[in-house]
Amino acid sequence: MYCLNPIIPSRLLPKLLKCLGTFLVLFGFCTKLSGQIQRGQIYVGGSFEFTKWGSSPTIKVNPELGIMLSSRWSVGCGLPFAYNLGYENGLNNVFFAPFIRHYSTIGSKFHLITQFESEMRLSGYGTKEIPDKYLLLRATPLLNYIIGSHFALEADFGGLYYARSKNYGTSGSFYHHAFKVEFKLYPTLTIRYYFPKG
Repeated sequence: MYCLNPIIPSRLLPKLLKCLGTFLVLFGFCTKLSGQIQRGQIYVGGSFEFTKWGSSPTIKVNPELGIMLSSRWSVGCGLPFAYNLGYENGLNNVFFAPFIRHYSTIGSKFHLITQFESEMRLSGYGTKEIPDKYLLLRATPLLNYIIGSHFALEADFGGLYYARSKNYGTSGSFYHHAFKVEFKLYPTLTIRYYFPKG
């Protein structure tokens, strides 16, 4: 659902990914998540965005479900739903978005979470005869703040993206690739609830 432009040349992407990977490895060895979030805990969360798809205003809701594999790692999946207001009858888009997350402690209640996710469109653009194909890969740092025993608030300020989509023109179908580094002045906020174990 993201409208991406090739801001970063493809030759710089491997260097950026290498630097990000090195940072995550070093930071992961030096930090440990506090005892409030434990292995085996299931969590749910969600976010709401009002953004733009091209020049059209779009509402996006993103419910998520995950499980802690350890005190530092979790896996889960989101099911984002987007509604584009720029079309006469609206345009619905549903996505499938699995992710993996790494947690690092930066304070008594603050954590840095690095999330790697992919996003694939399940329905929306295209037809049954000519289905639309869309894939988004994203690496995002998130700031996590623990509220009470089981709630957390997360802020998403942007990240590193790669998108690939199949488009159709007068000469036939073609693939479009895009790389982007995005920074949000106003972050997307997500509320998460960690279910108590047992």
